[in-house]
Amino acid sequence: MDAATRGQTIRRARKRRNLSQAALAGLVGRSESWLSQVERGKRKVDSHEALTRPAEVLRIDIRDLTGDEASDRIGARYAW
Repeated sequence: MDAATRGQTIRRARKRRNLSQAALAGLVGRSESWLSQVERGKRKVDSHEALTRPAEVLRIDIRDLTGDEASDRIGARYAW
């Protein structure tokens, strides 16, 4: 998955949880600037470790951030 797509996925999930960038950044132990860059696809994040905490906080499967069959699950998960 490329950085822009990963960032869009994080942004959509964050907004669905009604979290600001500042709130999510605090919950995952990162700066708001870091999160902003990730969401805009300006910062490449490939390590499993860096993606695990955002996935946990946003309650999404880590595979949604790695690209493994993500599109099918994301649509189904938020259809309710």
